[in-house]
Amino acid sequence: MDQTRSSPPVPVLARVSRGGWSVELLGLACALLTIAAAVAAGVWASHSTQRLAAQQQRSAVSTLARSLAPACAALVEQNEISKLRVLIGEVAQASELQDAAVLLPDGGVLAHSDPRRITVAELPERWPEGRAPSLSSAGAASQPEVRQVVKVAGRGDLTVVLTAAPTPPVWSNPETVTGLAIIGVIGLGLGLLLVQRTHVVVRPLRAIQDALRAASAGETDAGSLTISPRWGAEAAAWNALIAGREQLRARELDEQAERAAAPGRPADGLLDRSCDVLSHGIVVVDGATTVRYANGAAAVLLGRKRAEMVGRPLQESLSNDEVAALVNQVVRDGSRRRGSVEAEQGTGDERSIVRYTCSRVTPEPDEGPLSGGAILLIEDLTQQRIADRAREMFVTSATHELRTPLTNIRLYVETMLEDGENDPVLRGKCINVINTEARRLERMVSDMLSVAEIEAGSMKLHEDDVRLDALFEELDSDYQAAAREKEITFTLDLPPKLPVIRGDRDKIAMALHNLIGNALKYTPAGGNVTVSLEEREATILIRVKDDGIGIGPEEQERIFDKFYRAKDKRVGRITGTGLGLSLAREVARLHGGDITVESQVDHGSTFTLVLPAPAAAAPAAAGGPAPAAKAA
Repeated sequence: MDQTRSSPPVPVLARVSRGGWSVELLGLACALLTIAAAVAAGVWASHSTQRLAAQQQRSAVSTLARSLAPACAALVEQNEISKLRVLIGEVAQASELQDAAVLLPDGGVLAHSDPRRITVAELPERWPEGRAPSLSSAGAASQPEVRQVVKVAGRGDLTVVLTAAPTPPVWSNPETVTGLAIIGVIGLGLGLLLVQRTHVVVRPLRAIQDALRAASAGETDAGSLTISPRWGAEAAAWNALIAGREQLRARELDEQAERAAAPGRPADGLLDRSCDVLSHGIVVVDGATTVRYANGAAAVLLGRKRAEMVGRPLQESLSNDEVAALVNQVVRDGSRRRGSVEAEQGTGDERSIVRYTCSRVTPEPDEGPLSGGAILLIEDLTQQRIADRAREMFVTSATHELRTPLTNIRLYVETMLEDGENDPVLRGKCINVINTEARRLERMVSDMLSVAEIEAGSMKLHEDDVRLDALFEELDSDYQAAAREKEITFTLDLPPKLPVIRGDRDKIAMALHNLIGNALKYTPAGGNVTVSLEEREATILIRVKDDGIGIGPEEQERIFDKFYRAKDKRVGRITGTGLGLSLAREVARLHGGDITVESQVDHGSTFTLVLPAPAAAAPAAAGGPAPAAKAA
């Protein structure tokens, strides 16, 4: 027996590899960064709070100055200088001001919270016009002054100057310093915990990494690639993979031995039939690039008959020189084991995108000069590329559609914050626009989620009683403003009494929103959009009619495909996702109905939503009849 097999192999990965602490050091660095970020955030929050408090303090001082100035002017008109000085002192003390003063235009101090700074003993009869200079005290420069000028009848202007007490710095607040210290300690604890957990998790992964490096260097012995089981579940899983690999290798050797001993291959017929089922084309060539096998898909994709391909050079079946060069390079040169080429083929509207992937088959020394060869895999990527382009267009359009309401919401919020405080009408208008844009954004997100449900086959109805009168009132409220903005007449032409039907109210509303929204979107200014309802036998017909740009007959069925948009140039200038009509029809069909369209280019369109009527006549809504003919 070989001496090397006298004892079981020792795992070469039983110890931590060199540089093992690099990950832990990285974790520690992350922990320190986390601490620094937390402390910085605390400082920023404290500073922001201090700045906000200073702004509020200045606003309060401004309000105080506006209310104090008339009182000071009244006292001066009555020559009550003593009372004026008492008033200034009391206001400065009660409001905790740094300075409070009444100044003449020439800089004379008529009254001051610090009596020592009064420079005008007696009130003059008149004084010249002008602006009083800033207070010259040392402390006044640290805080901005609030100045209020008031006119004294028959004498001139007085300036009331108030200076707020300075705001203490952040670090002078013990509670702030204590809070930052607590944040730092907690961050340090979490960082140390992160380092410890990182070490526990990464240790077996490093061992597996070393095993992979050993395998890539040529190590094949299973015992040498096994890692220590004491390193947890990851080590056990890795060792199980190594054991399974050994079993597969042993099974492969057994199968090779059986094939070598067998006179033929009885499964060849089954293999051929299996390959013919595939949608991808498969072509097998030998070392001279002669076709030895081709399945049915390959013959179709190459536009050849399979019987004419087998036994002849592959180049005769290929119309693309780049593909032929790739096959020659892989088979004959041996400079690359695998390569792929994408090419367009066909003419006109029937052009397709095909990917050719060539993989080399390792030659056997005892099989002669024609051994080895390659396998050419042919894939038709046309539909995949179409789907990719449609998805990219959808993402681009959806991003633009979502950005518009978000931008409007942000702008009207800023307008309301800046100018709406003193203008109730403006504030109400801003709130209405924000509400409208938020509901629009909600509908778009709902459409996208519904598309995902349709793709997954999981869209379901939550049926309940649907009051059509309330639904149409909501639609009227949502679209009257938009219609007026585009100068479009939007009319609800409904019967006096509307039935109550069974269905999913949210999804029916979504379908109607898409139909009405499209009608308003593609109708020019001065046009008309009319929504009407008719009960006919066992169905309810809801028609949305417009006199917009219309749809050509060749596209009237395609517009219900996901992501499809009409080719009319006017449609391209209007944003849209191409999902609304597809979702609306899917909702109608889930309810047992449908959506149809009648349209003529430049003469408008009529979309009809067909829904099943209730089995028995439902009572009219208790709230009274729906509006019969509302118009914007």
